[in-house]
Amino acid sequence: MVASLLAAHIRSREGADLVLCGRRASDDDQGVVPAMIAENLGAPVVTVARSVESTGSDPASVRVVRVTPEGDEIVEVDCPAVITVSSELGDPRYPTMPMKMAARKVDPTAVTPQDLALDDAGLAPRVRLSRQYVPVVESDCEMIEGDGPAEWADRLVERLIEERVLKGGA
Repeated sequence: MVASLLAAHIRSREGADLVLCGRRASDDDQGVVPAMIAENLGAPVVTVARSVESTGSDPASVRVVRVTPEGDEIVEVDCPAVITVSSELGDPRYPTMPMKMAARKVDPTAVTPQDLALDDAGLAPRVRLSRQYVPVVESDCEMIEGDGPAEWADRLVERLIEERVLKGGA
């Protein structure tokens, strides 16, 4: 529903060349909204950006340095696009007192789903949480006794053969 509302709002504002999103939600840590916005807009999504810069090409495109477990990855994507940013992207800007005072004078614009031409079907969640719980973890840990790694390994193999996890050899 959140992604549908955001995508509809973007469309109502005549679209956007670039939609920047955080990489995940602070409430449930799912991180699916940016991908769903991209799906709704028919735009590509690039995740976990460390940096984003225009390539200066026509049509517009951006070069993105992505953070991956294997190291940085550089990709280029045509606009419009949705990009999620990582905490490595720049330093946060904190509002100054004059900026805070100016913000108090701005009247927010309220937008309803009806303003965005969304009906109940368009707002219906596609995924419903059926249950959320903390699983009970039962520890079946068993310490293998012995006088060092070789003996531990031998006893482990014997136990795995007894439990029929491994087949005994000749």
